Amino acid sequence: MIDIRPMRFAFVAATNGQITGGYAGTKALCEGVVMGVAPEGGWYTTAANAPNTTLQDCYGWTSNSSMVEAAYWQAGSPAYPATDGCQSSRPVLCCD
Repeated sequence: MIDIRPMRFAFVAATNGQITGGYAGTKALCEGVVMGVAPEGGWYTTAANAPNTTLQDCYGWTSNSSMVEAAYWQAGSPAYPATDGCQSSRPVLCCD
């Protein structure tokens, strides 16, 4: 059976791609937040480490280099997934 419950979202303060603790740090940021509606857009983890590309979740959320990229949700009509350099400051999106 497919679970069709709506996903709840939250966000934490804007940050560049260098988060203390990397992936564990992003998880810690999201623990304990009150889930609700997401902001207009923000970073999200893909767990991608695609060889020969720059899309690597800011090296596991440890880099603020403009030479490395991560995925973010772009607000707009329509909204869509996009990528940006890790030097950019965006909210971190959390979901349950």
